[in-house]
Amino acid sequence: MSLGFVLVVAVLLTQGVGADVDHVATLFLHPRDRANLPLLAHSLQRHLPMTLVWLTLCAGALGCYGWGMKRPQWRLLFAALVVTTSSSLSFMNLMFRPLFAEERTYKPFMLSVRATVKNAPLYFYHGVSDYGVLFYADRHLPSYEGDLATFMENRDRLPPTTSYYGKRTGGHTRLFPT
Repeated sequence: MSLGFVLVVAVLLTQGVGADVDHVATLFLHPRDRANLPLLAHSLQRHLPMTLVWLTLCAGALGCYGWGMKRPQWRLLFAALVVTTSSSLSFMNLMFRPLFAEERTYKPFMLSVRATVKNAPLYFYHGVSDYGVLFYADRHLPSYEGDLATFMENRDRLPPTTSYYGKRTGGHTRLFPT
């Protein structure tokens, strides 16, 4: 357990001071996670003091784990678990979630789409949908199930896309056209 912690600390610190250790980490990562490495490296370099505080808290908790396991002190083990869990959740939520959300948002894309199509119909293709797209589209987007080659022929017979607003009734949100 402590060897894994030492390896994580070593990688985070070397990445945090600007050294390139991506080639070591990419061996163990999914391709989607590899794509996030530059974003992670930039965030670690920008927030190095906060990373050091988090690593110090985790190192202290690791010491408490060892002490509590040698002498069966369940309160100390529980306190170390609480410190590790709460500090890790806070660290991840404060540091990485806004960074990844900012990078992966559909807002700029959908604002551009809305400016381009204005009030023209807009559809998802073959049931593929995304709540982020719906949120920033600010209207209901039905699914087009037909063939793309026949879309232009069928577009006059398709239902119009309209804006909707939500109203809470009986614990459920119902959508009504505006």
